[in-house]
Amino acid sequence: MSGSRGGHRRWIALVILCTFTLLVPWRTAAQERPLRIVVSGPHAAGASANAAGEADRRLETLLRQWIVNELQTHGFAVNGAPTEADLQLDVFYLAGATRLTLILSATEVESGGVVAGGSWTGTIDLALVNVVRQAADAMAGQIRAASVVSQQHPQPPQVLQQLRLRSPDQGMAVYLSDDLQLGRIEDGVLQAPFIPLQLGTQLQLHKQLDGYHSASETITITDQYLDVELAALQPQIDWEISLSWMPQRWAGAAFGLRRYLVPERFYAQGTTQLSTRYRFAAGSRASSVLDTRLSAGGYLVAVRGGFHLGASTGAGVTVSLLGGEGTAYWFADPYLNVFSVATKWQFARFAPFIQGDLVYYGEAGTGYLVRGTHGYVSAGVLLPWQP
Repeated sequence: MSGSRGGHRRWIALVILCTFTLLVPWRTAAQERPLRIVVSGPHAAGASANAAGEADRRLETLLRQWIVNELQTHGFAVNGAPTEADLQLDVFYLAGATRLTLILSATEVESGGVVAGGSWTGTIDLALVNVVRQAADAMAGQIRAASVVSQQHPQPPQVLQQLRLRSPDQGMAVYLSDDLQLGRIEDGVLQAPFIPLQLGTQLQLHKQLDGYHSASETITITDQYLDVELAALQPQIDWEISLSWMPQRWAGAAFGLRRYLVPERFYAQGTTQLSTRYRFAAGSRASSVLDTRLSAGGYLVAVRGGFHLGASTGAGVTVSLLGGEGTAYWFADPYLNVFSVATKWQFARFAPFIQGDLVYYGEAGTGYLVRGTHGYVSAGVLLPWQP
């Protein structure tokens, strides 16, 4: 683990070094001296900052020296104090297990306005060179377009200065990508690290919390100081109540309790159906049927808010009660639920479904029901339940 972490930090150093190596020094036409820049950082941001240790501090000192040397090599005058510089260059990074985000921000010292900045994300491999090149080209272009120091029209681009993310999901982790964590929601809010995105930029966030479905959300940077209310995550369903009706036993209903072994994917279920029948003819006798079944099954795709196709199998027993003159007769016939196919459409608080069953009554039991295979169709609704 420590070797992997060290490797990631070396990649971070490479990113920053390459960025400033590729960044072409620029001078305005009105200037006769090199552009004076003071470097702040590199700083770990977000979860990277929380995990930073003494080894990271030593690495950051080395990275800073590399950056200063490269800036001087390319014609920039690097000063030690902001009061003696034209621009301050802030360098931040977010490092994950396999991905890295580089964040650069150039600020005019005199006015305090951000004149260039952005973030670039890529995998920690050879392809990261392309990300670094994009970052360097973009920064150089922004500095030229801004006409920063001592120009007639110093109109720096407006960029994001502060981002607050709010959510009712306490402890929810927010990521820029699969493994680049901005932080977690604490007391309903997350103060995101500084990311100098230009206004109008869209930022895709990934949200994760144990017991809830992960989700992605895209926000648009509309203001320099932005406060965003994130959509709440949908909780994973561990228990469901099943209510259903069968046309073949129309004068009745079924109740089931389902426990998901894997949330909304694989489950075990117990179902009891009670129905009655009376032909309303001379000599007819009332009869009742109590059908109890245990089954196990699952859905091929477990995605909330859409169509699901599932299958199950199990076993049960049908108890028939036949009324007589002054007495009653009961019969018990066990059966095998050979195969069931079900479709459901999942909504936030309920899921209507249709299910087809193929059952087999064998030699066991009283033989009141005809031996062989029987097909049944039922329709109903699944309701989330929290025990």
